[in-house]
This record gives sequence, structure tokens and C-alpha cells, in this order.
Amino acid sequence: MSRAPLGAGLELDFERPAASAPHEPEPPELRGLVGADVLLSRGWRGQDADHRLHCVALPSLWLPGLERPILDAASALARRELALPRLEPGPIAEGPPFRQPWRGPDAVGLHLLGFAGDRPVICSHACLGSSCAPLDLALVGGASTAPQSPAWVRALEGAAAAPRTTALGAAALFVAVSAVILLRRPRPGRGAL
Repeated sequence: MSRAPLGAGLELDFERPAASAPHEPEPPELRGLVGADVLLSRGWRGQDADHRLHCVALPSLWLPGLERPILDAASALARRELALPRLEPGPIAEGPPFRQPWRGPDAVGLHLLGFAGDRPVICSHACLGSSCAPLDLALVGGASTAPQSPAWVRALEGAAAAPRTTALGAAALFVAVSAVILLRRPRPGRGAL
């Protein structure tokens, strides 16, 4: 088993494929992902299999439920980068780390989603070829729970959970601000001698 540090105490454990030689794969193109960084790019080629392993740190804003869209984006990126006609994602195992296997024509792979501090990190393995099997991967260390949403997001979630109370509070705030503005406005004709 090999171990690669990914930052903030998060590490990736992986087993190098047997009977394969290392090579440098092209890192994934992350166009449109502002603030994303490639943390790891490794590859191995064997007689009938080409393995690629990439880890990417994403921007730090996290909201509960984002695991599915992030893993869907990872699958779309893998499909594009590997030029697969289709890619079928499997079920998502609860996490963190969240795990999702996938399968395509003559290809198999696995996505792992964990957290280095408050930053989501996704590691994806792909194996192309007739004798492919997913690598044994594990994210260790890092955050054992998903980071908490920012305070302003939690406030919006609370407001959405109680719409009547939110509407009454907003109306009361509007009336109070309007009253202060009306009382403080200058009045023509007052104070002139």
C-alpha cells in the first residue's frame, strides 16, 4: 500500500497495480472550476490495463447534499477526459468519505470524496482496458464529518424552514426601518425664522 498526502491531514492510501509500469498521465482539465487545484496525478500501464489516479481539491464552500452533484461532475469529467461513449455511476456510499464506483465500456473506476479541513477533495481512479479492476483506494485522516455550512447559509435554511415567521419578521423590520426614516427626515418650514 502506498500513501500520498493531500493536505490538512488527509491522505490517500492506494495499491499500485501489479505488473505495471508508472507513467505521467495528463492532469484533468478543470476549466470552469475556479479555485480547484490538482493535488495528485499518477498513472500505471500494464499489458491490458491503463490506470489513472487524480485527486483534486475543490473550493471550500460546502453545503449538505452537494456530494451527489460533485460526484456527478467527477463522472462527467472522467467520461470527457477518457473519451468514453457512456459512463454508468453506481450507488453512493455514505461518508465522509463518500464512495461511488462507476463502469463504462472497457473501463471501471471509483470516486472518493473527503475533506481536507473545510475543503472538499475528490480522488478518482480509472482503469481502461480488457483486464481492468478498480484499485483499492482509501482516504484516511482529514475531517471525519462534512464541514458545517457557513452561518449565512444556516440562517437562510432556518428562514426557509419557517416561512411564516420569516415573513412576519421581515414585515416588522420593514415597518421599523420605515418609521425611523420618516421620523428622521427633514421637514420643510420647521426651524426657519
